[in-house]
Amino acid sequence: MANIAVTNYCNLKCPYCFADDMICEEKRHITMDELRHTLSWLARTPKNHVGIIGGEPTLHPHFSDIIKEVNIYCRDCDTSATLFTNGIYLDKFVSELGDRFGVLINCNPPEEMGPEQEKRFHAMMDHLSLLSWFGRRANCGCNLHIGREDYGYIWELVERYHLPRLRVSVTAPGGIYTDWRQKKETYYTRMKPIFLQFCKDAKAHSIHLGSDCNHIPECYFSSGELEVMAEALEERPRGFCQPVVDITPDFRATACFGSYDPVDCSQFEDLIQLEQYLLLKKSYPRMCANGTGKCAGCANHDLLICQGGCLGFAEVSNDDSAS
Repeated sequence: MANIAVTNYCNLKCPYCFADDMICEEKRHITMDELRHTLSWLARTPKNHVGIIGGEPTLHPHFSDIIKEVNIYCRDCDTSATLFTNGIYLDKFVSELGDRFGVLINCNPPEEMGPEQEKRFHAMMDHLSLLSWFGRRANCGCNLHIGREDYGYIWELVERYHLPRLRVSVTAPGGIYTDWRQKKETYYTRMKPIFLQFCKDAKAHSIHLGSDCNHIPECYFSSGELEVMAEALEERPRGFCQPVVDITPDFRATACFGSYDPVDCSQFEDLIQLEQYLLLKKSYPRMCANGTGKCAGCANHDLLICQGGCLGFAEVSNDDSAS
C-alpha cells in the first residue's frame, strides 16, 4: 500500500500533528498531471491499494477530479482506495466516491474545529449514518496525545452514530509536542494511563478498537494491564511495523511522516523497490537508533521482534545520497 498526499494544506491545526514537517511548508496542491504520473507508477505494482491523504485532501481545489482519477486507477488495477480525512468538508463528495473508496475519519474535539466546522462535521456524520456506511464503508479514528486526557467527545460520537469500532493511535510527538521526541520513555509512561483508560471506556461502550501503527511497547505494561488491552483491542499490536509509504505532491516518498525523510521516487522502478530501500536504508537505521531507555539490551529489540515504539523517536544522521 502507498499513500498519496494530494495537498499539504489543512483547515485544522491539531496540536499533535505528525505531518507538520510537510504541512508547515508553503501551500502545495498536487496537479492532475502529477497525480496521473504517480498513479501510473504505482500501477506497476499489482493490486496496490492506495490511500489519499494530506493535509486535508478534500481541500484540494480539484478534489472531484482526483476522485475520478483514483477510481480509474482502482478499476484498472482491480484494487481499492481509502480517503483519510477530518470529515469537515467530506459531505459534498460522498456521492462521487463510488464503490471503490473507503473512508477513515479522524475525529477531533469540538474546540479544535470551532462551531461552524463542527456543524459541517456532524452534517457529514449524519449523512454517512443514513447511508449505513459506518462499519462498512467508513470508520472513525482517534489520536491520543499528551495534553488531552478527556475523550468524552469520542464516546458521544460512538453513542450518537452507533459506531461498531474505532481506530486508535497513540500519536508520535509532533506539532507543538515535537520536543517530546527526545523523551521516548517519559512520553510513553505519560501516555500509558491515557491509553488504558481509553481501552476501559471502549469496553464500557461495547466497541472494538483497531490499533494504528504507533502504539506503546508491551514492556511498559503489567500482565494485568495487557489483559485490559486485550479485552478492547481487535488484535494484539505488533512490536514491529513496516510503515506505509507516503508520497508527496512532488513525487518524493517517506516511510511515514512521523519520521519525515523523503527520497525521490523516480529513482525506483516500482513501489516494491522503493519499499525495500526505505526499509533497509531509512527504517532499519532508525530501529537501531531507537534502542534507548527500556529498549537498551532488550532481546526483543535486538532480534527486531520489537522496534522500540514509533521510529519518529529515533535520531539518525541524514546524509543519504538518494534523498
